[in-house]
Amino acid sequence: MHDTKTETPEFKLTLRDFSAFYSEWRKRNMLFKTEVRRLALYMFLLSAVLLWNSRESLIFPGISMATKGMAIGFLVIAIVILALLLAAFLVFILSPALIYIWQAVRFLSGPVRKYPQSLKASLEGIIKTVNGTSHTTAWADVLDFVETKRTLLIFTGKNSALIIPKSAFASNEVASDFVDVLNTFRAIGLRS
Repeated sequence: MHDTKTETPEFKLTLRDFSAFYSEWRKRNMLFKTEVRRLALYMFLLSAVLLWNSRESLIFPGISMATKGMAIGFLVIAIVILALLLAAFLVFILSPALIYIWQAVRFLSGPVRKYPQSLKASLEGIIKTVNGTSHTTAWADVLDFVETKRTLLIFTGKNSALIIPKSAFASNEVASDFVDVLNTFRAIGLRS
């Protein structure tokens, strides 16, 4: 038997629970410096490759220098815009899709979803028990609590969270009570 205020019942994670975490993770990490840097790098590389490959097209025999300059300027601008669009597709669409697929495959084939798990709030931190083994995450390592439509997420790092499906609780009120207890214990745990 468990205390509904401080403990979750045993639960198993599903791919939908993992997807809820991934969606929240993407919202938090959408425009970090690394993605902006990757966008700029991809745009530069794509522009260089496209300009290099179109250098033969830049020779316009029989056209005045002014017209040639405008044509070259237009071509360079068109190539840079095309490179920006391709880089944005790579950084914001293709890369996140590939990351999700890779992580979903790891989730589906890994041990995380195979065993029931439970979480318990204590003054020391959050105790996660999986297959008879317990691990405590100290309150100092808990960054944030986020509630999604399907899950409660306890972020313990930029790229990691403890995932609790709301379906593990008897009702949404019980889930909210658990979050309130987590916040209370966290406040006490951080002070001590």
